[in-house]
Amino acid sequence: MHLAGSIPGDDPVSFFRTDLTGLLNALDAARTWGVGRFAVASSIGNYIGRPEICWTEDLPLPVADYPHLIIAFKKAAEPIVTHALQGTDVQPVLLRIGSTWGPLMDPESAFSPKPPYIGAVLRGETPPALPDDAAEDSCYAPDAGRAIALLTTAPTLPHTVYNVSSGQPVSNREFVEAVKAVRPEIAGDLLPGRTLGPAPYLDITRLTADTGFTPEFDINRAVADYVDWRTTNPR
Repeated sequence: MHLAGSIPGDDPVSFFRTDLTGLLNALDAARTWGVGRFAVASSIGNYIGRPEICWTEDLPLPVADYPHLIIAFKKAAEPIVTHALQGTDVQPVLLRIGSTWGPLMDPESAFSPKPPYIGAVLRGETPPALPDDAAEDSCYAPDAGRAIALLTTAPTLPHTVYNVSSGQPVSNREFVEAVKAVRPEIAGDLLPGRTLGPAPYLDITRLTADTGFTPEFDINRAVADYVDWRTTNPR
């Protein structure tokens, strides 16, 4: 399983060289050791530019401008992995991972509003107001980890590409209500809706059919678990 990556600095070439070197090292190890399966973290961002709301693995990936170098590398990693393993007995598995959040994530992460919001609540501060009707694909980290584990240990996998997420979007209103259920003394405001329309999310029908995976955490259970985890862990 190759899930590693670095944080881009000012030089994109340096970032791509670092992450590509790490990926190629892992591929060399997989081929040398003759492992049965090589799973690599791809991204929900690969689908950027698709007009659909529910993103499935068989959608052609468009050419698009990506908001972050990490997404660009994740998209490039897919054909690198599949071509590097051609002619070997190592099965590639491309993990298009959704908006995962939870324990061990940077508590002030810019990639998800949830940990910083809950961090403010736990400090007794009023968290920043979130747009009422905004939503995002959302998967709690323990669920994402279990899905990836199932994909790497399943006796057989009939596909190469798998979406990894909860299979449904979560709105800011649902998230804030879940936080209030745990810490009702902190009232977080919601900004008026911006009528952004439905949020795109990952379809996990293939993941469920091939591994039996179903999420154990809805947003209420995820928030309660994360708040409990954060009270005894700094990150």
